[in-house]
Amino acid sequence: MIRLHGISAHCYVNDTQLYVALNMSEEDVMLKKLEKCTEDLGLWMNENHLKLNDSKTKFMILGSTYMLMQILTTSIQVGEECISATTIVCNSGAYF
Repeated sequence: MIRLHGISAHCYVNDTQLYVALNMSEEDVMLKKLEKCTEDLGLWMNENHLKLNDSKTKFMILGSTYMLMQILTTSIQVGEECISATTIVCNSGAYF
C-alpha cells in the first residue's frame, strides 16, 4: 500500500520508516504524497487493529547544507499531530 503512493519504506518489528527523494521543484507535491501515505497507513492500521502513534512520529530532512537552506517545509501533518522536522532520530538503536 505504501508503494502505491510512490514512497519507499523500511519495516522492522514495530517500526516503519518512509523515505521520499525530494526534488526541490516538487517539494509541496512530494510532501503531500507523504502526508496522504501516512493518512492511508493510519487507516489501514486501524482497520487491522493496529495503531499509528502520531505523537511518536519523527520527520527528518537529509541533504547538503545548500539544499537544506532551500527547503521551505518545517513540518508535516500526521493524523492529528503537526510533526516538526528534527535533526536526530533513532533507528534500531543507532542515532542519526
